[in-house]
Amino acid sequence: GAIVSTNARQRVSPNVAYNPVTGNAGVAWVELDNNQGSSGIYAQMLDSSGNRLWGDSGMELAAIDSNESGAPNVQNLGGNLAVLWVENNGAFAQDRVLARGINPAMSDVFGGTVEIASDLADRGRLTSTVNAAGNSLVAAWQVGDFGVADIETHNLNADGTLGPSTSCAADFTGDNILDIFDVLGFIDAFNSSDPSADFTDDGVYDIFDVLGFIDAFNAGCP
Repeated sequence: GAIVSTNARQRVSPNVAYNPVTGNAGVAWVELDNNQGSSGIYAQMLDSSGNRLWGDSGMELAAIDSNESGAPNVQNLGGNLAVLWVENNGAFAQDRVLARGINPAMSDVFGGTVEIASDLADRGRLTSTVNAAGNSLVAAWQVGDFGVADIETHNLNADGTLGPSTSCAADFTGDNILDIFDVLGFIDAFNSSDPSADFTDDGVYDIFDVLGFIDAFNAGCP
């Protein structure tokens, strides 16, 4: 049992995503103040031995305040950690769905917090799944009160944009066809340390990027 944070506060509702390429596990949870009247969202990256890679306290994604944060959901997305959650503005049925994307080096890859659902409504039961290419996810949640509830969904891409994914990471020739020329393009980019070959987005060019390219190539273009 690895400890994700040593802060002397309460932590609830953890959610985890394992990365089989790196062996790391990303974890997000609701962090509470000691009176449990305020909450925020924190995240941690653990290596295969359970060591904390993002400091002893983890990384703050949403500040601990009177806006109730809940239902964290975690996915490996494009080699980074995507964390989604429901954020309430302090009043009943005034919820949004938010997301942050963090790479293994603790840098923000979405350019800040993304509003997946920005209008205020009664929301909960957030869930998500990543597509076969690993470059986008579909989030879904309940909206509306019991008895009149509905389901909403949205697509979140690996760069933090919303809507249909048009990118294909393995298509190095840009012709939307995966063939030997894309393999040669990846090899050239890998040998020259081009960022397009950094499939794990960790600034290091190694076997894990090769495996990431192979997975993306086998998955095909959207």
